[in-house]
Amino acid sequence: LAAPVNRASESFGTKAFGSSELNFGVHFIKNINDGLYGNAHSWISANGVGGNSDPKPFVGLNFGGTIDLKRIAWSRDNGDVAGDCCGGTLTDRALGVYTLQVTRAPNPGVNTPETGDPKTGWATVGAFNYKSDGPPFRSALRHRFSLAQKAGGGIPATGIRLLVSNGFTAIDEIEINPYVANEDRKST
Repeated sequence: LAAPVNRASESFGTKAFGSSELNFGVHFIKNINDGLYGNAHSWISANGVGGNSDPKPFVGLNFGGTIDLKRIAWSRDNGDVAGDCCGGTLTDRALGVYTLQVTRAPNPGVNTPETGDPKTGWATVGAFNYKSDGPPFRSALRHRFSLAQKAGGGIPATGIRLLVSNGFTAIDEIEINPYVANEDRKST
């Protein structure tokens, strides 16, 4: 199933990057913005089957210019790919802390430093702790978050990065500013 039209999509020229990937024929970095939902279109770090060859797993997006970041969504599973590898919605690999960082540095990527100042490197916007799974919060499903500066308006960014606390974490798709017409998609 296709993701809603959004600024993260590779069709807008947005480039995906990351610290590592689990190379089992699936779970590649490029999957976080390929516009498709499903396990075969997800990312998992190289730590996904054990070990810790990637001490600080992350994936990110380079927008190719400055955008106004207003909303971000991501998930382990969008909950609507009935024929996925395990017969339906995948609920594993979702618990942990997701740290959202932004930058306005030109051409952000794996070598952009973490400076705390978005003009020169990565700065943390917030951390999202998915501690448990159960009603009403389903950790594996798509969650959309609204973002704003203290002065109002979106956050100017040339790129974003999601650090994950667990190398087993899977991210199906990252969406940036999904269009309002698609806001009826599964989301909490």
